[in-house]
Amino acid sequence: MGITIHYRGVVCCAEEYISKILVQVEDMLRENKVTDIKRLDGFDSDEDFKKAKSLVNLKPVPSWVQKGSFVYTFKPNSKEPRTPTKKKGILANVHPGCESFEVTFYELGGEGVWQLPYTFVKTQFAPLSAHLLICDVLKLVEAMVTYKGGDFLVNDEGDYYYTNDLEKLRDSFGKVDLLIGRIISALAMV
Repeated sequence: MGITIHYRGVVCCAEEYISKILVQVEDMLRENKVTDIKRLDGFDSDEDFKKAKSLVNLKPVPSWVQKGSFVYTFKPNSKEPRTPTKKKGILANVHPGCESFEVTFYELGGEGVWQLPYTFVKTQFAPLSAHLLICDVLKLVEAMVTYKGGDFLVNDEGDYYYTNDLEKLRDSFGKVDLLIGRIISALAMV
């Protein structure tokens, strides 16, 4: 329970472009004093590969339509499960009160289609600045993905990503804090 940012994307591009996105993400994080950053390049183990294969096959999945544009569907245009062939990403600990923030792309089938599968990060117990930074990083990723004709979707439960309304974000955090407090109080009485 708590304010969470959900996101996913897909783009058809060269591996070098994915590397460029990740360099800019890392630079933005470091400029904002985030130092606990890990580069993810390749699969660490068979278990890591199995997890990646599961992630890229979560429905809805991106289906390539034409000229690099994508639509999310519950029936992929292939009967075979998608197989990730490469992994490139960044894992960062933005703040101790925030879940780890990950931007990881998987190449699908060696065809230059890179998917950032459905991912989320809970920011409820971190300062608002952590939420704002993650939104800024995701806006950078979105701009770079859509520049190449890709698709990028974000659901910000704090309603900041698309509105830039800091008061709305504060209000959302406050309401969830209040709700969590009431649940804790109710549980304490049991």
